[in-house]
Amino acid sequence: MSSVAGTQAGNVVVTVLTQSNRYLGRTLFTYVDEEEQWLEQMVRNKNLQGKFFKKLCRKYESDESDESEEIGKQNSESSGEL
Repeated sequence: MSSVAGTQAGNVVVTVLTQSNRYLGRTLFTYVDEEEQWLEQMVRNKNLQGKFFKKLCRKYESDESDESEEIGKQNSESSGEL
C-alpha cells in the first residue's frame, strides 16, 4: 500500500490493496493539524495558559542564570582569574 500524507486537515478515504493489486477494502483516515489544535486549546483554556506561562518563566529564569554564569566565566578568563 502506498500513501501520501495529508497536506491539510480532513478526512481521506484510502483503498487498501495487496502487493498483487487485489482489493482488500477501504478505510477512512482523518488527518489533523496538531499544531493548530494545540494553539486553539491555548487560546481557549486559561488553566493551560497559566501552566504554559509558568513553564516559560522558569525557562527564561534558567536561561538568564546560565548567561550570567557564562559572562562571569568570560570576565574571569579575560582578567586572568580562574
